[in-house]
Amino acid sequence: MKTNSKKLAVALLGVASLFAACKKEEMRPMNISDKSQLEQPDQRMAQPDQNMFEQTLCSHRWLIGAYNDGKFQSRTDHTAMFRDYVFEFNDRHVVIAKGAEKNIVGKWNTFTVDGQKRLVLDFGFRPCIKLNAKWSLVNYNSGAITLRDWVGNETAALDFKAVYDVAK
Repeated sequence: MKTNSKKLAVALLGVASLFAACKKEEMRPMNISDKSQLEQPDQRMAQPDQNMFEQTLCSHRWLIGAYNDGKFQSRTDHTAMFRDYVFEFNDRHVVIAKGAEKNIVGKWNTFTVDGQKRLVLDFGFRPCIKLNAKWSLVNYNSGAITLRDWVGNETAALDFKAVYDVAK
């Protein structure tokens, strides 16, 4: 009985800390000055409607279309590492990477710095721990999200593609 009480207390503490860590940051609209950076005519950058990106993120299931680690000397394409995972983001700032063999739960959040929208991913387990970063939003639409993480001379790239064949 005492062991079950301890397990319950630990579980409740974990859930409480997850919700506490997922607080919303202050959001500011992006200043869009150069629309020529868009890869497709129908794509849009984060709009003054602060929740548009979050709504897009939460309204689809996502596959990783491309991921490289950005390391200057040995840039490695890790896309294949995630081919068996479908990512689902919810409005409680939880992301679940659903895999064939296991599901990996993480946290996500957004904020804006100097007019640049950022998506923070925080997973605790491999392989998804490789995605942990404060990604800069380059562009998005209902079918794709393009993210970059610039650190010095290195640029990691993460692209999500929407899954349309199965209802969420």
